[in-house]
Amino acid sequence: MPLDESRLTAADPFLPRSPGRPRTAATPRVAALGAATLVLASVFGTVAAVPASASVTCADGTTPEQNTTLLCETAGSATVTVPAGTSSVDVSVVGAGGGAGYPARGHIGGNAATVEGTLTLPAGTAYLQVVVGGGGSGDNHGTSTGGGASAVFAQDSEHGLLAKLAIAGGGGGGAYNGDGGDAGSAGTSDDAQTVSGPGQPGVGGTGGAGGTGNYAAGTAGHSDDPAAPTVSDGGTGGQVPGGATGGGGGEGYAGGGGGGGSRGGILSSNVAGGGGGSSLASSYLGDASIEVAQGTGGVQLPGLVASDGAEGQVSLTFHGPAVPAAPTGVTVTPGDRTATLSFTVPDSDGGQPITGYEVSVDGGDSWDGVATTAAQGSSTERTALLGGLLNGRTYEIAVRARNADGAGAATPASSTSLQPWFSDPVSVTDRAAEVPVPAKPTSYKGKVARTVATNRAHDGTVAMNAPTLKGRQLQSGQAVQLSDKIFKDSTSKLTTSGKKVIKSIAPSLTYVDAISCEGYTNYGSPSKQKGLTKLAKARAAAVCSTLASYAEQVDVDAKVGYGGDRPVIIGSTYAKRADNRRVVVVIDPKP
Repeated sequence: MPLDESRLTAADPFLPRSPGRPRTAATPRVAALGAATLVLASVFGTVAAVPASASVTCADGTTPEQNTTLLCETAGSATVTVPAGTSSVDVSVVGAGGGAGYPARGHIGGNAATVEGTLTLPAGTAYLQVVVGGGGSGDNHGTSTGGGASAVFAQDSEHGLLAKLAIAGGGGGGAYNGDGGDAGSAGTSDDAQTVSGPGQPGVGGTGGAGGTGNYAAGTAGHSDDPAAPTVSDGGTGGQVPGGATGGGGGEGYAGGGGGGGSRGGILSSNVAGGGGGSSLASSYLGDASIEVAQGTGGVQLPGLVASDGAEGQVSLTFHGPAVPAAPTGVTVTPGDRTATLSFTVPDSDGGQPITGYEVSVDGGDSWDGVATTAAQGSSTERTALLGGLLNGRTYEIAVRARNADGAGAATPASSTSLQPWFSDPVSVTDRAAEVPVPAKPTSYKGKVARTVATNRAHDGTVAMNAPTLKGRQLQSGQAVQLSDKIFKDSTSKLTTSGKKVIKSIAPSLTYVDAISCEGYTNYGSPSKQKGLTKLAKARAAAVCSTLASYAEQVDVDAKVGYGGDRPVIIGSTYAKRADNRRVVVVIDPKP
């Protein structure tokens, strides 16, 4: 029988390899995936249409980005992670062709199937298991095998099988006396000895019957096991004396049966081709099509060489929000209630312009928009000043980009500690020598002493002296003390220099929302106490209102006058207790 050249046309230049020979060219595979057209290798070299999405090579453990195409072309199984937000997946699943049979008779291997469509993934799908079928082996003596099936399975977060989504059957193996059947079709048997029956195709989930034979029948293809994350094996061909064997059945949703083997005499044997495997387009696959992938079966090459079938292929295009990739090169420099964040813009904007950036200071539990500026002389480097942080705290800082479809992947959190600068102006030794505030200071007759009210607010909050702030940032749990020298004698009217002192506090309130002011005076006779308390409150009000005029973001929570009830010095003369006249500004917590 002459060589069948019908599969060696310029339009379909498939030249499979013979056993032990490298493949010289591969079938051009064309997969229409949404708007993307992917043209892989041809006999004249690689020809690539401009894709609508980027493509990456499939590998076990791959996590593709949205709107990229994953190409799986190596026989075997790989598990890939479904990217977050996936709404659908365009798939093209091509099985492997069956190997060619005895060259002198021109018997060829069966073509595989192609299954295409758009997947809506089952609820809970975390991974996709991709199976790529191996090409059936051709055999110069007529003992060839069926092609492997290619498939896509859905897995949950524990890698348990959720559903078999798509399976493309493999072609049956050719034999000495018959062709391998295409996926979904039976093999053939020469008319010279019809007692050797060809292998039958898998039908649905039921394996195809093995071909009949008066010497050795082919075995049936395996039926689908719904609980197993595997394709179904094809049957094996019946073997006759001398080693000739019927073609193997192709793998599939259900495997094809092996070809039968018969004898009509000492020198008369007949072995038939194997059946092709069946294919599956599950209910999760919309706009599904199942077709024969022409040119994938093994053929007879010049020099009486039986070639292998083409290997399978799976391509997956993930659709979902086209969000940006994560920024890179993150550094965080701590400051005074601030941190300076520097980073490189994402490698991918998701196909849409980046509209802004978000920062988390708690490891990703919450996110806020942040203004960024471009580094001088760079189009990719960005910086952002993070304000309102607290000195003495550790923050877990991460950044992510946004576009019209939403927020993209975040950077790993960077642990950053802000060092405290605020300290008690009174030494530990002097604090140890302080005495309690007397219940009635006017009745105290003891030695001169400093009390625990020294450089403290009424609730015990430590207060630093105003001139020592130098613009450093205050926060809740801290206070500032001003002496009475900012007022005109015995009044609540501020002096010019007093206003300057108050104004010097304002730069330290950049991240402060609210303050309270406490006024204190010296203590005198009980008859004067009421007037002293009134003066203390007026002085507190003067400081708070003036400070709020310089720091407009600050609200005034309270203005309280304590008079001489809480002195810092007791004993001695009235004149030597001047330090008792003071105003304390307390930084209130945010409401």
